Amino acid sequence: MIDPTHAVLYFVLEGGRAIRYGISVGRDGFGWSGIAKVSRKGSWPTWDPPRRK
Repeated sequence: MIDPTHAVLYFVLEGGRAIRYGISVGRDGFGWSGIAKVSRKGSWPTWDPPRRK
């Protein structure tokens, strides 16, 4: 299940439990409803603060 307002996907497991994932939702995703296949999975890049001078 996808909640585009909060940009999360819930992968629902047996027994009513779910795993929550943060997602990106494009403009078209806010007006869409139905069943879809996850077409892309990616990881957030790592970020390190810049070194102090």
